[in-house]
Amino acid sequence: MLQAARRQYEQQGFCTSLGEWNGEVSAVGVPLVLEGGAQVMAFNCGGSALRLTRAVLEENLGPRLVKLARQVERE
Repeated sequence: MLQAARRQYEQQGFCTSLGEWNGEVSAVGVPLVLEGGAQVMAFNCGGSALRLTRAVLEENLGPRLVKLARQVERE
C-alpha cells in the first residue's frame, strides 16, 4: 500500500485513500513543504466514500490541493 501511495504521489502530486482506513471514508492528501524541507505538513480532505469517489478525489480535489499547497509554499 505504501509503495502504491508513493507511485501515486510521484505521478499525480497527491495520495488518495479509498476505504483503506475505514470502508466508509475516502480522502486525499498533499504535502506542504516549507523552509526548504525544515517543516513538512499536509493539506488533506476526507469524507463519506459515497460522495468522495475516486473520480472526485483524482480529478477535482487532489489537483486543487496540489495547487493550494504550491501557492502557500511560494508565499
